[in-house]
Formats: sequence, structure tokens, C-alpha cells
Amino acid sequence: MNPKMIVDKDTLFLYFSGLLKPEEVSDVMAWASASDENMAELLRERKLFDAIQLADDKVFGQAPRRRRRPVGQYIYRFAFGLALLAALTLALRQFTDIFPDRAVAMNCISVPAGERAQVTLPDGTSVWLNSGTTMQYPTSFEHRRKREVTVDGQVYLDVAHDARHPFIVHTYLADVEVHGTVFDVNAKEQDRVFETSLFEGKVSVSLPNAADRRIFLSPDKKLTLRDNKLWLSRIDDYDVYKWREGLYCFRDKHFSEIIRDLQRYYGKEIVYEPDPKLERDALTGKFRIKDGLDYALQILQTSIRFDYTRDQENNKIFITSK
Repeated sequence: MNPKMIVDKDTLFLYFSGLLKPEEVSDVMAWASASDENMAELLRERKLFDAIQLADDKVFGQAPRRRRRPVGQYIYRFAFGLALLAALTLALRQFTDIFPDRAVAMNCISVPAGERAQVTLPDGTSVWLNSGTTMQYPTSFEHRRKREVTVDGQVYLDVAHDARHPFIVHTYLADVEVHGTVFDVNAKEQDRVFETSLFEGKVSVSLPNAADRRIFLSPDKKLTLRDNKLWLSRIDDYDVYKWREGLYCFRDKHFSEIIRDLQRYYGKEIVYEPDPKLERDALTGKFRIKDGLDYALQILQTSIRFDYTRDQENNKIFITSK
């Protein structure tokens, strides 16, 4: 498009009147195809132009001094205008089909340690985000074939139904495609954690390098990364999903796994030397996150013998087994 040309109302009226040069017509068409807003403005101005022409005919049609144009000329101009609008609309639709996922602004939510967040996406999908979670999503899903978000951390989603536009959660390991569903995704690249748990509906999980191979989950099933393999199993404890209510619940977890979770919840680095005595037993329990890290460690001390000290300056906690 010619950068010197400004497409305003006067230009559009000249365009509708057939008074622009061929290169200027090309500029107007390029401007109209550049965005939905431009096309909408062109259509509005065309309707106004046609209304003015019709009004002109009705008000002044009988004036004796006005030289009437042949009826065929009006019909030709009107038909030409309709054909041109149809061509522009078709061009815009083809442009949308070829480039359906045009760039849009992105939102990014990062939940700090010890906090949780809830957000409603542009399509009405509700998302709860756990501590230390980051999610990116577009400001609008309009004119996009797929509704896509990217997650690092843990989210609980209640997806708005839209069969024509699949909802996909991208994670570092796999993509989770939704088929009208309530589910939980826990995918933290730094910790090499991945788990998808399904409560309602249906989801499919595919690896980026094997998108043609999908694993489908039915309600009350979960897919977990363990020993570098994905394992499909039944959900055996729904308390672990109560993090939305501010509860940290764990079942049959070892000390290292619990410590990893506590670091995420409280934003503290917890340092300790690996010791078989710390990992000997799998633990089950729960506590409120708002009760604080000291309370959590004291609960653990009832089952495992260890001491801990704080390094306030460096925001670290050191654990030694007893």
C-alpha cells in the first residue's frame, strides 16, 4: 500500500464513485483486507454512499433542471458496487482461511509463591492457577482455528464448549487437547513433572514429535510421567486437587517430592544432602498452605527425623537428617 495515501471517508466516496486511479483502487483494497475493522468501515461507508444515491434520486428525481442519467447507468454502477464488495469480502475470507491464526496480543499470568489465581479466558473458559504457575493466552480467540494456551505449572480448567474450535494446552512435554472438559494439568519443566487428570468429558494427549499418536483419557483417569514414561492409571485420591481451596494434600509421596512442592508453594530454596533415611517411607497428609512453611516442616518432622535452619539473608532453608 502506498504509504502516502490516507484512506478516509472522502477517499472511500471517490472509490465508490469510480473516480480513483487503478493504483489507488489497489491501495484501498489492500487497506480493506488489512483488518476486520477496515472492512467493516468500508461496508458502513458503502451503505451510506448507496443511501445518499437513493435519496438523491428520490428527492431530486423530478426536478426539471436536473439532467437525469440513463437508468442503465445506475443499474450498472449498483451491480458493479455489489460485485466489488463481494470480491472484497471473498478476498478477506480467503485471507482468513490462508492465515487463520493471525498474530494477536498475548496475556501472560505468573502466580507468585504461596498464591493462587483464577482467570476467565475470552471464550468463557475458567482456569485456576496454582503457585509458581505461568500461563500465556491470546487476548482474543476470534478468527483462530484453535483455542491455545501455554502452561508451565499446574492449572485446573473448566473449558467452554466449542466443537468447531479445539482447546489445546501446550506444555513442555506434551499437548493436551480438550473435548469439552473439566481437568487438571500439572506440567513443570524445571522439575520434569507432567500429569493430566480428567474429571469430566474427554481429553487426548500427544507428544509434539508424535502428534499422530494420541492417548485418550476417560473420566477418573490420569496420565503421569514416571521414569521417563507415560503411565495411564485411575485417580485414586481427589484430595490432591484441593489446592484450589488452599490445601496441600499428598498421598504416598516421598520426602524429595514433598520438598519440591514446598519450594514451589513458598518460594524458598530448601537444601539438603540426599539421605536414604529421608526417603525411606512414603508419606500421606495435608495442611493449609496459609499456615506457613514452618508449620509444614514441623508436620513432616512427626514422621521423619530431621532438623532445619534458616538462612534469611539468602532466602534458604538447610535440612540435616538425624
